[in-house]
Amino acid sequence: MEPLLLPLQGEASGWPLHVSDGLGDAERSEEGEGCPVFLTANWRLRPGTPAYERLGGRRAGREAYALLMRSAPVELLGKGDLELMPGLKGFRQEYVDHLEFRLDKDSARSARRLLLRAARALCFLEATGLHPVEPTRERLRALDLPSGFRRLSWGVLLEERATGRWVVFLEPLLGPATGRRSGAWAWLDKSGLEVVELAWEGLRAATASVPLLAGRDGAFLASVASVVSGLGPRVSIDDWRYPTALYADDFVSPSRGATGKGRAPRPLGFLLEQKRS
Repeated sequence: MEPLLLPLQGEASGWPLHVSDGLGDAERSEEGEGCPVFLTANWRLRPGTPAYERLGGRRAGREAYALLMRSAPVELLGKGDLELMPGLKGFRQEYVDHLEFRLDKDSARSARRLLLRAARALCFLEATGLHPVEPTRERLRALDLPSGFRRLSWGVLLEERATGRWVVFLEPLLGPATGRRSGAWAWLDKSGLEVVELAWEGLRAATASVPLLAGRDGAFLASVASVVSGLGPRVSIDDWRYPTALYADDFVSPSRGATGKGRAPRPLGFLLEQKRS
């Protein structure tokens, strides 16, 4: 679906809003429905790289992405939830309508990829109604789940607030030789959980990963999997439609701008994120 163009204020004026899968068709068609949410990430080229040494090119900047959701992220995510959810780790709630990545990425393309992944994570949470919960030792023991879950970098324990029903989301890599070589597969084997492979592209950028849901309530698993299968296709990074802003200009969202109050700078600005898978 084509992004919407709504009358936004400030820097975001004229920006396209990608509609989340959580908004119904009627809501999508009515101007003023939904909550615009803005995701931003700064980037700096690493000194010594060919791109950095190239004359005439930009060496730093800020990328932004706009998403029209049913509700603001604060209604989906509790305190600390951002650090638990794959795709949202490293972000902070700068304002009610603005999530900001704390560190610097090492290129504009990696910053854009990060923002697209974060938008997909938000759409997943909004559509399913689930929220991430801390996999404490006590909680894992109560759910009769094996230890070692915290070491799974693309895994999260998700819960339905109203009922307490839960599922595990994992997106492990498929090994090139045997097909199943990552630690997530070994953890699943020990858990004895029922596993469903999702008909969805997932959050991870890697093409050799597979998004999974696992749990003990087969009916709940099937229900969540059905919702996830209805999520839209991944937005291509090659279709990026947002301008690159100056690195030093911190983004002010329309909601913050309307208050007339200034904002504090990023708390971890000027620190490059370490490379990871």
